[in-house]
This record gives sequence, C-alpha cells and structure tokens, in this order.
Amino acid sequence: MSQTLAGWRAYSSGDYREAFSHFGDAPTSPESIAGLALSVLALGQGTDALLLVEQSAQQFPSPEFQVLLGDLTGRTGDRSGAERILQRLIQNYPDQVLGLSLLGEQRIRQGRWDEGTQNFIDALATSDLRATLHVQRVIRDLVDAVAARRIPQEAALRFVNRIDYSVPKKVAELNRFFAAARRAINNHQRMEPVELPEPWSQNASEVAHQAEASPRAESPSPRPPDRDRPVRTAQHNLKSRASGPRPVPQETTDTTPAQKRARRTRRPQRPEPIIAANLTDMGRVMREERHANEALQENVPTAIPPAWPSELEEPIDTIPAVEIPRGSIFGGSDSIRTQAFKLTEGDIGVEITLERCMHNMLASIQSIGDVTVPFNLQALRQLELNLLDDIFARMPSLSALYRDETAVNDQRPLAVGKFLGDCIAQAFGGVWHYKQPPEASTMSVGQQKLDPLGVATSILAAEHFDEVGFAHLIRQAEAGVGTGTAMVARHFYVDPTPGLDGEALSMKLAELWAAYRFVLPVIQINEIADSLRVLSTHPAFIVMSLSREYISENFLTQVGPGALGSDQRVALAYVRQTGEFLLLSSARHFARLLEVSGFSLTEASLATVLPWLQRLFRPGWRLVENQEVAERARARIGHPQIGAPQLHSRGIRGTALQATFLDRAASWQLTLEHQIDALTPFTLSLEELV
Repeated sequence: MSQTLAGWRAYSSGDYREAFSHFGDAPTSPESIAGLALSVLALGQGTDALLLVEQSAQQFPSPEFQVLLGDLTGRTGDRSGAERILQRLIQNYPDQVLGLSLLGEQRIRQGRWDEGTQNFIDALATSDLRATLHVQRVIRDLVDAVAARRIPQEAALRFVNRIDYSVPKKVAELNRFFAAARRAINNHQRMEPVELPEPWSQNASEVAHQAEASPRAESPSPRPPDRDRPVRTAQHNLKSRASGPRPVPQETTDTTPAQKRARRTRRPQRPEPIIAANLTDMGRVMREERHANEALQENVPTAIPPAWPSELEEPIDTIPAVEIPRGSIFGGSDSIRTQAFKLTEGDIGVEITLERCMHNMLASIQSIGDVTVPFNLQALRQLELNLLDDIFARMPSLSALYRDETAVNDQRPLAVGKFLGDCIAQAFGGVWHYKQPPEASTMSVGQQKLDPLGVATSILAAEHFDEVGFAHLIRQAEAGVGTGTAMVARHFYVDPTPGLDGEALSMKLAELWAAYRFVLPVIQINEIADSLRVLSTHPAFIVMSLSREYISENFLTQVGPGALGSDQRVALAYVRQTGEFLLLSSARHFARLLEVSGFSLTEASLATVLPWLQRLFRPGWRLVENQEVAERARARIGHPQIGAPQLHSRGIRGTALQATFLDRAASWQLTLEHQIDALTPFTLSLEELV
C-alpha cells in the first residue's frame, strides 16, 4: 500500500498524527501535500499548514497547487484572500473544476449566494467527482447551519433547489442526496451522517492503485534532492512538532486461546501483501461493472410526475360499455350516451401548489376565531363579503419549494380561486384543468368553460366592492349543468328563523351575523342584538339595520356617506333560502335582493322599489321621487338631466328604471335594469352627473 493511500485512511479514521507520518514519507504530489496540510490543520496548527502549502506552490508552480493554496487559505479563515487566489486561477486555467467549486464556496460563505451558486452549477455540470464531493460537503454544512437556526430555511431551500434543478443528467445518487437535503432543511434537522472523503483524496486512490501495480511508483527518482526543497524543511519542522516521541510497540503474550481469538476480533489484522496486490484488478472489475450499469441506466426513461387518469394512453381498468334502456330515467337523454365523461387533468404540481395556497388561506381564517368554512355555495358568498376584511393578515407564507417550482409571486388570488373552483366542483360537478403557470388553470361544467382564478384575481384587484363578484361565475356554472353529464349535489340551507319574532328574532339574527362575518367575536352577540333593528319580514328575506361599528369600515369607505342614514346605521338583508347576508348599500347586493324577492320591474312596482332605494340603498341621499321635486332641484342646482323616475323598455323582455339622487355636493343618476333571460336578472349602477 502506498504511503499516500495509508495517509488518507488514517486521516479518515481520525488518526491525524499517523496520517501526518504517512504523508510526510509519501512522494511529493498535490494529494500528499494536501493530506499533510490538512493533517496539520486538524492538529490545530493552521499557520504551519498554510506555510507548507505556500512553499509547495512556490516550488511547484502547477494549477493543482494553486487550487490547494486557495482551499487552505479559505479553511484558515481568509475567505476574501482565497477568492482572489481562486479567481485568478480560473481566469488562467478554466478547466480546474475543483477550483471553480472552491471559488463558489468562498463567495457563499461571504454571503454572495447568487455568484457562488452559479459557480457550483457550472462545476457540477462537468460531472467532476472531486467537485461533486466538495459541493456535497458544503451543502451538508449548510444543512447543519439551518438546523442550528443560523441560516434562514427559505434561503437554504432556494439554494439547494436552484443547484438541483439547474444541473442536467445527474446520477441517481446525487438526486437522492438533494432530496435528503431538502427533507432535512424542511424539518430543521441534520442529514444522516455519511463519511464523505476529502476531494483531494480521490486522485490519491487512483495513484494508490497504480502504485500497487507498478513498483516504480514508489521510486524516489522523480523527487528533487531534499536540500533543494524548502517544502521538506517545513515538513520536517512540522513532523517534529506533531509526532512527538513515538511509543515502542510491546510484545504481548496471550495466556489462553480464547484471549487470542478475542484480540483478533477487537483488532483486525492488515491484509496480506498478496491481497493488496490484487486490489488493482478488483478495482478494474468494479469500474467495468459500473460503466456497464451506467450504460444500462441510460436506456431507462427519466421519472416524471404521475399523470391523471384522463391523460393515460390506456385506461387503468377496462370497463365494458353499459347499455341504458330508453325507458329508464337516464336513457331519455342522448347527452349521456354521446358526451365524453370529463376528469381532472393537467399538471399535478400546479394542483398541489393551489391546494397549499388555499389551505394557507383557510389557516389564516381559522386563526381569526373559531371559524369553519365548508365547500359549498353558501360559504362562497360568505367569503366574498369577508374579503372586505383583512382575512389574509395571518396567512402563512408559501414554502420556497412551491414558489420555485411554479413561480408563484402572490398566493392570495390562487387561494381564493382554488376555493371558488372547489365549491363549484362540489355543487355542480365541475372539473379542473391545471396548467402552468397556475393562473392559467381553468374549470369546466358540462360544455361551459369557467375561469375561477381569473375572477379571484379581478376581485382582489378591484377598488370597489361592486366592480366584480362571484355571482356571475355561479350563474355560468348553473348554465353549464344542463350541457353535461355530472351528477349535481345540492346543499340545502335550513333557516333557523321561522316562528321567531321580537327579541328572539333579533338575538338569532345577531348570532347568524356574528358567525357570518369572521372578525366579529362571539362574545359580542348580545351587543349586536341590542344594536339590531328588524325593519321588515318577508317569506324570502328579513330586512334589518345595524350600527356602523358592526359593518366593515372598508366597505363604508368605498360606498361613501350615502350608505349611512342620520342615525349612522346600515341596512342589511338576510336571505332565508341560502343563509346569506346582503349589504343593501352595495349595488350588487341590492340587485340580489330584488332577485330573491321575485320582484318584477313594472309601473305598478315603482311604489315599492322607490322607497326601498331611498331607505335601504342610499338613506344618506335624497331621491328625486316625482316631477315637482325634480323641477325644484333643477332650478337650485341648474343641471338639466335631473328628472323624475322613468321606466324604459330594453328589448322584448327587458326594462330599465332611471332615477336621480342628490347629495350635498353632487347629483347621481341611478339605472336599474331588469333582463328576465339574463344570467344576472337585475343590475344596478350609479353615475355622477357632471
């Protein structure tokens, strides 16, 4: 066995004095000098180790010694000096891959993550074994630092992911290493202890094999005389310090055969020379086997995420066709016989990311109070109103792993859109079509295409509550049910208010409102009940008013002072069929009230709708209810468009009401349209008259 190989074995076992002795007697090479310097460094003599490498680099001006000098300079604490040495080396010798990897380490340890990460990626792309070992050792140090809470988890994950996903055609062992590193970082734990050899010892192993096969390898002829080598002078000085007096082995005598067997068990004997001589052949055989295995693995396709059943070339199970009799309930529809059965399809990674965003939102909602949000249309309408409050304040941040995989910048629209889509899937049998980027994912209900993520993005970006809502998307899904074969699951709401009146009704409505709006604590139910006034009760809805302190301040700011009457109260409606609450100062919610009441816009109904507009929609403004009031307003304000309420025909089955509101500073024209066949029958808009 060569002295260099014996030195690395002693170094790996932790016997640094023994390693120092072997390396000192080995032929001079970058491997032996590296082992000698690292042994001295391990013995606590960093200055002497660096002096040894500097002398070697001066006497043997080769790139390998410059790489070693940069490595030892960095290990002794001078990271910037090591970076200068290695950067100058790479400029002159760009093929020094280990030097490139060491340069990346120096930059990372100085906090320059982007530059260092790119150096690692370039080094790993060459498949250099020494550079790969070095990167693994640095990542293990990084994982230990995360476990000790010295480095942020997200920064470490981003670093590991960028290296992993940027290096093509990695071997399976390296893929497993990156996966283990990610698991350890996510759990704030250390990686499983594995003894990684020093990168400098790899060439030493090959030299050792060659040395066993060729006696000339140990010949001292290539070495210059000791008197011409200052490096040997440093070595001899170091050896005198590190080795000290060596004990003389004592002969021991075993008294019994059992003691002899026990000693042989405790202290394995060194292999006989003939076995060592055969190591070269065995190494050659192992390398041939490895090359054969690598050639075989090249024919194995790269692993990809599993596909959805609808994307497989062949079905998982073969199901025979089912003949549906014409006289049965299902047989009467040809659509069941002819239309394709739709399944969720697309990128599973996108689905996982959307699920994580949605669960982060639900966790934020649950942290507000004891809130449970089911996946149905009632919860969807409830979420729409609660978006007026800051329900994302305690939303956990999305893991860097998901952000890097799908390039997610803002998880809020993805969370709301996923919740919206899952509610539609539960109610109408809709299916998802996941795409990259996640914002491009869509849904379908029958033949109707839906864009829940786009609607969620528009809602969160809207400056006013009335600009966009969930209602139109729900109507689209309802229209799509008739064009598909999905079985629709309806969730019916049980109204708890029938038979109640007076204080009992107020208490129940206060309880429902406190549960409907997430930020209202349950302990305020009595105070809400004292503030609540029931204005009118109908079979389909209940109209009430509340003090402004129990209404979203964000909503009141958007609507303006016209939403508040002289008593600083806001009108609401409780829909008995669905359990939803409507803020009647909202144009969309007021139109929804007209829809659930079975209202029809005619001349006869003006006597009802005009008082509702004045008392419920804009109690803080003055409605121009007749021609006499309009003339006085035109004379006072001087605006010719101020007029009394008028009905206009809009097509065969459409009607529009135009009226004027006055506030202290401006005049407003209200337009209420009723289209019987539209997805949203009633629409209401306000426009300032200028």
